[in-house]
Amino acid sequence: LGYIEGIDEGRAFLELAKKVSLKKPIVLFKGGVTMAGARAASSHTGSLAGSEVAYQAAFRQAGVLRARSLREFFNLALFLALQPVPEGPHLAVVTNSGGPGIIAADATEKSALELPTLGAQTVEKLRKVLPPHASFYNPVDILGDADAARYISNLEIVFEDEQINALLLILSRTATVDPLELSKRLKEIKRPKPITACFLGEKSVQAAKKELLRTGIPPFEFPEEAVRTLEEAWLYRFYLQKPKDKEYHPRVDFGRASQVFRTARGEGRQALYDYEVREVLEAYGFRFPKSLLARTTEEAVLAAQVIGYPVALKVVSPAILHKTDVGGVRLNVKDEGELRSAFIEITSNIRRLRPDISIVGVLIQEMIPGGREVILGFTKDHQFGPLVMFGLGGIYVEVLKDVSFRLAPFGRQEAREMVREIKSFPLLKGVRGSKEADIEALVDCIVRFACLVSDFPELAEGEINPLMVLSKGKGAVAVDVRLILGGE
Repeated sequence: LGYIEGIDEGRAFLELAKKVSLKKPIVLFKGGVTMAGARAASSHTGSLAGSEVAYQAAFRQAGVLRARSLREFFNLALFLALQPVPEGPHLAVVTNSGGPGIIAADATEKSALELPTLGAQTVEKLRKVLPPHASFYNPVDILGDADAARYISNLEIVFEDEQINALLLILSRTATVDPLELSKRLKEIKRPKPITACFLGEKSVQAAKKELLRTGIPPFEFPEEAVRTLEEAWLYRFYLQKPKDKEYHPRVDFGRASQVFRTARGEGRQALYDYEVREVLEAYGFRFPKSLLARTTEEAVLAAQVIGYPVALKVVSPAILHKTDVGGVRLNVKDEGELRSAFIEITSNIRRLRPDISIVGVLIQEMIPGGREVILGFTKDHQFGPLVMFGLGGIYVEVLKDVSFRLAPFGRQEAREMVREIKSFPLLKGVRGSKEADIEALVDCIVRFACLVSDFPELAEGEINPLMVLSKGKGAVAVDVRLILGGE
């Protein structure tokens, strides 16, 4: 268990936590998650509070359980000290009151746990020991007139259901059940799976809660807290069970990429030209649309004739990071007349809006038909190093914020999980008749991008937006890319 505000050596922490979490669970509560908290943490300990997103990624990749509050921190500690972690996500709830059972069901629905329907044999056994108007499914409502004996007989039956991985016992104080008696009798039954208890009633159940602790069952004040604790325990088991990333570095042309960076550094530049970025990404195995740089309208016409219509036009200037914001992009240009107008419009927009900057030219680029637009980006966290982002691409990424993060480097397993984490993943799988995107090619691109930003610590930030992921088996194409070197 630990409380932290900042980590001085992020990479060392990450590697050590990965080793330790394979042997025993680590629960951390981090202070300084807000700007005000970060300032207080800095003044209190002298440590710098790192990016919240980077901490989330680090904890996830190292199997660290993250407590959201001090109460949750100690709830997790108590459960992990007394109970085994669940083997799976299937939870059963046994309650003598419908309301708390529904609250537990709602909390489960919002979590990584599931409330499966109990097996037919289990339901048949429950029918033999419960009144006819009880609920025999999940949650199991043994009704308000239940006594300790009814609880014990039903818990034994539910424990035997093979598909159930954990059990939550809820007791609402009534005249027919003695909480202390039930707590003592729980010692009698075999508990082959993790169990938690929620005894509602405050002062009238205090003695029973102490007895639960002696029995080795963690008591919780409310159903939601019990569900949340079981969820975190299951996620820890999931981390232990999932295949671990193997060391993987694709074949790349490191020397070709290095030369580009040396040239930019020699000229005192932090931003790379478009053709330089393309050189770097091609060295790391990325595929690009056909592109030619045009400095005049006539060069643009010739370039379009070589590439073939339709084409895209994009302004090239090291001083412009977001081309769309300054009117520096035109897409799907279909003929020469439209091309000439677009070229003049783009260069005029830049001269009007940014008269202080120089324009290298306009890139004439092949239009990529179809495909899903995604974004790969990264930034440099001062404690953990390069933080890679994946999500929906195009102009909507900052609005939708449907993204996932990992600390580089990582392998195909983490990259695959990044893809599946975003809410819009079904769009990549194909909906309403649309074809499935080439997810394996996308995973490969994410890993290659993570290797690039890890291989060159001098890189400060960058993105591929959009990366066009074509239909299954057809790969992915990097359409627009930028890379920025650090100021050191």
